[in-house]
Amino acid sequence: PVVTGTLGLLQEHYFNTNGNYMKAATAKGLILHTADEAGTNPGPDYRFGWGLLNAEKAAATITNNQSSSLVQELTLNQGETYTLQVKTQSNSTPLMASISWTDPAGNEITNTIVDDTTPALVNDLDIRITKNSSTYFPWKLGGITNPTAAAIQADNIVDPFEKIELNSPLTNDYYTIAVTHKGNLSFGSQDFSLIVTGIDVDCPAVSSIDVTNVNQTSATVNWTALNTPPTNGYQYEVRTTGSPGSGATGLITTGTVSNITNQVNLSSLTTGTVYAVFVRCLCGNNQVSTWTQVSN
Repeated sequence: PVVTGTLGLLQEHYFNTNGNYMKAATAKGLILHTADEAGTNPGPDYRFGWGLLNAEKAAATITNNQSSSLVQELTLNQGETYTLQVKTQSNSTPLMASISWTDPAGNEITNTIVDDTTPALVNDLDIRITKNSSTYFPWKLGGITNPTAAAIQADNIVDPFEKIELNSPLTNDYYTIAVTHKGNLSFGSQDFSLIVTGIDVDCPAVSSIDVTNVNQTSATVNWTALNTPPTNGYQYEVRTTGSPGSGATGLITTGTVSNITNQVNLSSLTTGTVYAVFVRCLCGNNQVSTWTQVSN
């Protein structure tokens, strides 16, 4: 009941902040990402799970989105790699990144093997953090073959939630987060939620994207300008498939506008086609924000 009630309040807070509710994967990922450590060893275990629910920390992660945290709902397409560069705060503030997804239904299991150790994931996503030549992995438990062992940081092939923790990152430095997948994705893509905390977002994303003046072949995209306009303006992409920056497949048009412009007029659209529009900020020192999306 405590977890259910807390999730209800977090959904309300997220709606008040963003104008829509979290997906199930985001809600799950948020409370696991922000849980307090419990148990005798760092990381998850089979007695305490991911730890103790921390409603205040979860709410703060929503509140601080685009300042000291990121909460994103994304899609990974077949063969793609999603990458994001983040700036740390200090070596006393842990850098944590996690992904969560709702895995598609798998095939019915008809064998009679007791405690079958075969992974059941349909879509196996992976998250990594890299810095120079160092690669950091998510937590992984020992499974049925070693349930009492402490969790280690390694390739996780069984859970639809993966979390990386760097307890002492370099101060005010940049790390790269990458999300990939193994094998073929069922249905060709997988929605996932990315949560990052312990960062300093020096290039915040735009918000409140609206599409107006829609007719059969054109539309106008508007967004809320930043209080401090990005030095190099805004970049946009219009796609029928694919994630922003993923290449020519599905890309209809792309371009940039100045930092005093907060709209783009689209033309030559096709009736009955669903388009996704992405906008991001181009800040100084080669810094870019995360993409903000609207679909119509």
